[in-house]
Amino acid sequence: MNRKIAIISILVGIGLFLTSIVFSGGYDPERGFMGSLRWIQVVLVEGKFVKADFATQSYWEGRIAFPLKYALTVSIAIILSGFGYLFLSKETLSEN
Repeated sequence: MNRKIAIISILVGIGLFLTSIVFSGGYDPERGFMGSLRWIQVVLVEGKFVKADFATQSYWEGRIAFPLKYALTVSIAIILSGFGYLFLSKETLSEN
């Protein structure tokens, strides 16, 4: 049973990783993936971009987004904890 939980944890981490990459935006091909990681965001709700005057800053209105680096950090932590749980479990493969 512990091995099944570990495998499910690894698959959830991989699924979160792939899903967050699919729903991300802001990639700059000139910088590459690692250079763009600071600006890439996972957009949950697309909002309206309000272009401001000269004196004020432009902003997004009604947009729900978070940086991709946080989603990748959580997914990598889930994957590594799943592997740790898998390697430290006392069960063998023949104990189904």
